[in-house]
Amino acid sequence: MFVKCAYMRIVVLILLWVGSAVPVKGQYLGNQQLSEDARISLLTIFPGDELYTAFGHTAIRVYDPASGLDVVYNYGTFDFGEPGFYWKFIRGELRYFLSRAPFALVYDHYREVERRAMVEQILRMNREKKQQLFTFLEENYRPENRYYAYDFFFDNCATRVRDVFERVLADHLAYPEAVEPPAPTFRRLLDPYMADRPFLHTGMDLLLGQPADAPASLRDAFFLPLILMQGIGASRVYIGETWEPFVAATDTLFWIEGAGIPEPVPDWPTMLLWGIFVLSVSVTVRKAIEGKVRPFSPWGDGMLFTVAGLIGVVLMFLWLGTHHRVAAPNWNLLWAWPTHLLVGMLIFRKRPFRSGWKSYIIAASLAGWGVILGWRWIPQELPAALFPFVLLLIWRMAWMTWLYAWFQPSITADTKPSSI
Repeated sequence: MFVKCAYMRIVVLILLWVGSAVPVKGQYLGNQQLSEDARISLLTIFPGDELYTAFGHTAIRVYDPASGLDVVYNYGTFDFGEPGFYWKFIRGELRYFLSRAPFALVYDHYREVERRAMVEQILRMNREKKQQLFTFLEENYRPENRYYAYDFFFDNCATRVRDVFERVLADHLAYPEAVEPPAPTFRRLLDPYMADRPFLHTGMDLLLGQPADAPASLRDAFFLPLILMQGIGASRVYIGETWEPFVAATDTLFWIEGAGIPEPVPDWPTMLLWGIFVLSVSVTVRKAIEGKVRPFSPWGDGMLFTVAGLIGVVLMFLWLGTHHRVAAPNWNLLWAWPTHLLVGMLIFRKRPFRSGWKSYIIAASLAGWGVILGWRWIPQELPAALFPFVLLLIWRMAWMTWLYAWFQPSITADTKPSSI
């Protein structure tokens, strides 16, 4: 089945690219000799409206008018029927593989079904290199060779295509030396694609661990199809005795209005969380002045600690329970303790905290302050939108442990709640 490569489903983690599928079958074609008029092309499918299409897709087209051959090779394929599909998907164990489909089928799928723009770059290669590339793809297409272990940044549908070109052309291919990647790290390379989806952006930043902040070269940035398209367009290839542009011609096969990098929208998560922080502090202080304070809010604090704990559980699972290398280590665990989930449940049930409660809260507060004060120096870029969330967590812990005591003298015996 043909499945377009897409770069992540936030519900399960950051790290996989998913797509739709159409059946594809075919015999081995590696013994077929390409004619002089055969063409090798890089196909770039632009990002779409759906979440799983946000980062685009890359494939290779082999077209030979002499034999009628016209097929697309896609490294972003997986099998929905594989045993244990969902568990393997979650744990990062799902096998991706190279598939082959007729170009007409691929063209119709993206034009009519997904409505995503497609650009073709016809590559300048001599007949010998075209044959080598075609033979390599067919050898890679054999059942015993086609599967590979997917890696979000380093081994996906776009990097596999890059590696095919490098393997076949070797030192006859030169990337543009003077061109810098559009962003210094893997994490920041993703930003433009989520500019119109701030909640997705915040979630991705939260789930991506320290590896996402590694420096990214131009070649590294080719894991994104649009950057691969631009990089290949500026590359050169050695043919005969001269270096020539690698791309002989570029053709927009079809265009969809609005295709490309989305326009940014306001940072709603940051504004929302700052609003919640200010509201929480204001309400607590007002009630304290009125003598209506409580040591904790069963619903407010219960929800706060439960959310923080659930975040911690997910991050810890990604680190220790999966093969997603881009998720571990994750320094957000300094404030998102998985044990906060238990604290949240106890607060919901209005259960008194006994031995170890104050020590736990003090330790968690110190960890939170360490994150706030060291925000810019932690070796991982933390989501800016969650800064007020961490502050709110610290504020509520400070209230539970000692701020509440300041207001107790102003509370009458009739209104004073039972202490924790």
